[in-house]
Amino acid sequence: MTMDLYTHVLEDKKQEAMSKLESALDDVFGAGDSIAEEKFNKEKSSKVVQFNVG
Repeated sequence: MTMDLYTHVLEDKKQEAMSKLESALDDVFGAGDSIAEEKFNKEKSSKVVQFNVG
């Protein structure tokens, strides 16, 4: 019986972890677009726009 309860808890934790990961990735991907757009708008007047990755 203890193993059955443990297995159920693990499944809930996996679902919770995947939900948190999905939320974090959505934040990262959403921020990437706004960061690139801000950088572009800031340096729009120059002829060369530099993007640093990493």
